[in-house]
Amino acid sequence: MSLKSRIEFEKAKARAKLNEIIMRLSLGTNELFSLDEVRFLTRSYAYKYRGIQSIPINKIKGSEGRYLDFDREFLPKHEGIRTKWENMVDFMDSSDKIPPIVVYKIGDSYIVRDGNHRVSVAKSKGLEYIDAEVIEMITNFPIKELSEKELLLADAYNMFLEETKFHKVFPDIHIRLTNPWGYITLIEHITTRRYFLGEKLKREVSIEEAVKDWYENLFVKVVALIKKKGLI
Repeated sequence: MSLKSRIEFEKAKARAKLNEIIMRLSLGTNELFSLDEVRFLTRSYAYKYRGIQSIPINKIKGSEGRYLDFDREFLPKHEGIRTKWENMVDFMDSSDKIPPIVVYKIGDSYIVRDGNHRVSVAKSKGLEYIDAEVIEMITNFPIKELSEKELLLADAYNMFLEETKFHKVFPDIHIRLTNPWGYITLIEHITTRRYFLGEKLKREVSIEEAVKDWYENLFVKVVALIKKKGLI
């Protein structure tokens, strides 16, 4: 390990500490997203291989196994990764080519499966892009960019699907709201609709039947009226 790599590590770790202080003062979080957490909240267990691509480093927001070692800017957080980090600095200083990392893609964001130290050092050196083997995560909820709000929306949307079976009745339609609690409200509306439809028909009404009636005879009409009024 060279003196240069040791100095670069100390600078990077100091920036990570400063970021932590700033985020605490603003009541925010500066932690990387965990793959397991993202997979659980989005219910994503299907993938598509997208091959080798050049991806923007600032779109890398999480890690599969190293989310406690780096902050959200991929700065090193502790001494335990010093040796590997400094060795990577020396390697990148002496090499023209960085081996591709491996990432999961979700929306416009990425989660590192392999190559966390390469990402950290590349970002500290000011590189904007890095070659990556990309595996896309398939989700029920159309994630735009990885954030706490998007994950809460995805979790609430999946709860909505699990309770109502909406995706089975309308497989090509996605209802995207801006507030997670909105999906809970929709569940309540459909449950109420199911009850009154059963009372009207004098028989048990399945959740699928209630969803179809609610969407076609209520939801679509309400949305059309709101658009006509120029509210959305």
